[in-house]
Amino acid sequence: DIIGIAPKRSSSEQISAMLRNMMLDRFKLTWHSDSKTSQVYSLTVSPSGPRMKEVSDGTIQEPDESPAVNATGSGDDRRLSSNSIKSPAGPLRLSTAREGGVLVSTFVYSRMSMADLSRFLSQFFELPVLDSTGLTGHYEVTIRKAGGLQPDLSGNAIPLPDLVTESVNRLGLWLVKKRISVDKIVIDHIERKPTEN
Repeated sequence: DIIGIAPKRSSSEQISAMLRNMMLDRFKLTWHSDSKTSQVYSLTVSPSGPRMKEVSDGTIQEPDESPAVNATGSGDDRRLSSNSIKSPAGPLRLSTAREGGVLVSTFVYSRMSMADLSRFLSQFFELPVLDSTGLTGHYEVTIRKAGGLQPDLSGNAIPLPDLVTESVNRLGLWLVKKRISVDKIVIDHIERKPTEN
């Protein structure tokens, strides 16, 4: 296991750089780059332009990590929980609710870069998502994801709504499938045991 503590307000890019330097120093990591043509989703701005609110550092408040659990409503529509989390991609408010029998998770980031959004979206698709927006700021971003749907009375699986793609489109963004040349990192050497601190 690797345990590390990053300074407060470190961006995901800064954390990646710190992790890379640690692997070079402590594990004597060596590698070389290679390229391969792969299919990806390209995150692009729609022709009508982005529909996200851009935010600056001075407007962000760090979230309270104390969970605020709620159970309100009844039947098929019910709010189950809501939590504030400090994440590498920025302050996050995560809530779950049951809507018409579908469990819906809502991720609300108050300050997110498009690079972080692309990495976040990659976990929901069969292909990686790459940032091709050209947007360099930080934005308020809300992504909804459906899951946990029960089968119908006949035992048949009910298709889940694609709330993730719908959320992306609401931000004024598109996911376009394309083939591009992707840089790969090939590990040549890494020590099994790191050097001591």
